[in-house]
Amino acid sequence: TKAALDFFLTHLPAMPVRDVDIDKDGVSYSLRNLNLANFQLAPTDVDVDLPFGTIEENFFTEGQLSTAPSDAWLLGLKVRSLSARFDKVEWKFKQQYFPYLEGSGFADVVVEDAAMRVEVAARRRNTDPTFTVSACDVALPSFEVTVESETFGWLLNTLSSVFRDHVRSYV
Repeated sequence: TKAALDFFLTHLPAMPVRDVDIDKDGVSYSLRNLNLANFQLAPTDVDVDLPFGTIEENFFTEGQLSTAPSDAWLLGLKVRSLSARFDKVEWKFKQQYFPYLEGSGFADVVVEDAAMRVEVAARRRNTDPTFTVSACDVALPSFEVTVESETFGWLLNTLSSVFRDHVRSYV
């Protein structure tokens, strides 16, 4: 697992991150220019857990995916002391109903000392094995957002600081 983790952490800064486009409750949101170049994580701050035995013992029989329960988790990751900085994230929103508010701009986001737990599950889709995230918990003790916008920047920065705890608990 150490070699795989070292490989992952070496290549993480160059991994592409897809743009986010969401339509929810009559509002369109988008985030662009997300990247992991300023993602900081030490290998000593990552624990990898297997539920029991080895992957081969629990999920494969004669080279084929076994009939493990559909919600059996395969791999757990626990991460501590995670830090990241996202510079110049392009954001946009547009309300699809009256009063048709819209805005756009850039934001700098800084996360420090975060923790995360992720469980990956093995499932069978038709005859093919698939892997999905079955659980994910994130704790953000330090989370700062600075917004740049021609029209709403001052308001969004004020709201960001007022509702910081609410946003942190929502994530």
